[in-house]
Amino acid sequence: MNILYRTVREFEFSIARGSGEIQFFQELGPRVDVFGEVAVATYYSRGLWGREAVQMTYLKETNVLIKRPEGWKVVHIHVSR
Repeated sequence: MNILYRTVREFEFSIARGSGEIQFFQELGPRVDVFGEVAVATYYSRGLWGREAVQMTYLKETNVLIKRPEGWKVVHIHVSR
């Protein structure tokens, strides 16, 4: 298992359980393109998280959303370094 996959999974797990050690997180340069009831959001993110948060991590993220009656729902997230 590569380090990026482990880092991203640890980050997502800590958010899901509501008890992560997020030191700092920021989304940079967001862009949203809407195609009817589908939207694609792309942005760069940087952050520090985990017990050993000593090095800033930079990632590129893409989210795909679908418009539902109750609002927009994220249906896919892709993260790369």
